[in-house]
Amino acid sequence: MRNVERAIAGARGLAARDPVAHTGLLVRALREGARLRLARGDPARALPMAEESLGLARGLGGAPLAMTLHCVADVLTALDRKDEALNLLREADKQ
Repeated sequence: MRNVERAIAGARGLAARDPVAHTGLLVRALREGARLRLARGDPARALPMAEESLGLARGLGGAPLAMTLHCVADVLTALDRKDEALNLLREADKQ
């Protein structure tokens, strides 16, 4: 997890300096951090990363947004918030 945390920190720094060029990198790093926490059985700690990733991905649209919507849906499903997850999956299908 430390490598992912370092990647997120590095991506944050790059995105702060040049958001246009590096927001996608931050979205991916946060999404992977969320997926790793989810894979380790910790969806509660995955959710903030997934939600932050989603907030940023909404500005990008397209594939980054669709992939992030699926990630957040997976986290919400693990938290037994299936109705919210289903809504996000429907949104992803429109991307």
